[in-house]
Amino acid sequence: PYLFYRGGAGFSFCAETNLAIVLKYMYGVGVPFSKSEDGESLKFNTHTLSIGVQWSFRKCDYCYSKRYR
Repeated sequence: PYLFYRGGAGFSFCAETNLAIVLKYMYGVGVPFSKSEDGESLKFNTHTLSIGVQWSFRKCDYCYSKRYR
């Protein structure tokens, strides 16, 4: 069994009233709960960079209030 810690940050840019461009970075660490019988251990370090597009069926109130006043 492993225990995972994750943290990160993200940024959204409102391109239209219902369209946003998203950039996210996540870092994670996985550590085992107990020692193995043969003395070996495995630790995980992960880095994830995500770029995406969010589209809303309705007008996004946040994008509308920030960009289209």
